[in-house]
Amino acid sequence: MPDHRERRRRRTARGQAASPVAGERGGDTVDPRFAEYRATRDRSIRNELVEDHRWLALHCARQFARKGEPLEDLVQVAMVGVLKAVDRFDP
Repeated sequence: MPDHRERRRRRTARGQAASPVAGERGGDTVDPRFAEYRATRDRSIRNELVEDHRWLALHCARQFARKGEPLEDLVQVAMVGVLKAVDRFDP
């Protein structure tokens, strides 16, 4: 069974993105909704951005699961972090 690095190389070789993070590996692509939110402070845009980046909070929370804290608490704290990151992001 190939390890995670080998699977990542295979996905990249087939033309699939190796990472879900836009702008990683030298690209400068930033979701235009960040600039729109920064200009308007529209809560619906903020909520969309938070939901679109929920995967990041879940990923981080799972890293600390089974270490004494319930997963639900970790996810809640991680989601607050995502919310603050969206609020403070400067495109």
